[in-house]
Amino acid sequence: MLSTVAFTFSPRRMLVAGLSAGLSWTAGVLWLVALPGTITTWNHPPNLTPEQDYIEHLGPLFVDTNLWLQDLIVLLLVAGILALVVQRSQQLVIRQAMVTRQRASLSRYFSPNVLDEVMDSAGPLTAVRKYDVAILFADIVGFTRLCETMPPENVMDLLRIYHSRLEAEVFRFGGTLDKFIGDAVMASFGAPRPGPHDATQSLRCAQAMLETMAEWNAEREQAGEVPIRIGIGIHYGPAVMGDVGSERCAAFAVIGDTTNTTSRLQSLTRSLEADIVASQTLLDAVQRENPDGPGLCDSFEDAGWQAIRGRQHAMHVRILRGVL
Repeated sequence: MLSTVAFTFSPRRMLVAGLSAGLSWTAGVLWLVALPGTITTWNHPPNLTPEQDYIEHLGPLFVDTNLWLQDLIVLLLVAGILALVVQRSQQLVIRQAMVTRQRASLSRYFSPNVLDEVMDSAGPLTAVRKYDVAILFADIVGFTRLCETMPPENVMDLLRIYHSRLEAEVFRFGGTLDKFIGDAVMASFGAPRPGPHDATQSLRCAQAMLETMAEWNAEREQAGEVPIRIGIGIHYGPAVMGDVGSERCAAFAVIGDTTNTTSRLQSLTRSLEADIVASQTLLDAVQRENPDGPGLCDSFEDAGWQAIRGRQHAMHVRILRGVL
């Protein structure tokens, strides 16, 4: 019975089961002792010879109360030990469930390789950190007009496919998915851990996003649906990262001027009629990371110095056109 109760993973039930078994056994022994003619180790006749004592112990009316007391103590000890084991097992199960839940929650933001580092280290998201990261913003061009021509449920289905495609590219290049804001996607490269090729990975991710959108558009055109065009902005620079929000509702965030500037660069894709608007700062970082590598920046056109809304000084940018 005790072994069966142990599978409930409840220390309290384990103790109750042990006490119940001990009380039931004790009640049975006391009932036997109360029967007429019962002989126990406490009331058997004294001064018996060893042979007489042996015969008395073998008699049908003899109850060995010393053996009952010994077995009762062993039963309670075993129940107590099993309760401790069950408590440890319960704590282990709860801890494993928490780890699984945390991993499932973090997997929405981090690629598998980054997630492993986050889970293996102690509290990497609570401490505020600052270093250079690459930020990527992408959204659908003409999304508001598109929503006017589609039922809401179709818009939701479109966003789910769109988000899943871009999310896959972010994770494929080791990025962190910061958030979805309607049709906008924000990703960072170098958070929560900086790497030697963060700028390069962000640029490759942006180009891969355009490729996956081109594939999706081919499928949509075959189905008689309108193609989807996106605009992407990427920038490289210092940012602060860590958990933001309240204790009950916190989220990992990468904030700072680099993040704000990237959002503005993404907005420039409309006026510049570009698929990607990248800062010269980011492309310089890509060249530093790949001094002898392929010319990842060769296909970008020089768009000169552009005024950035909210910034005092203009920014030198390059653009990529003609992919979508």
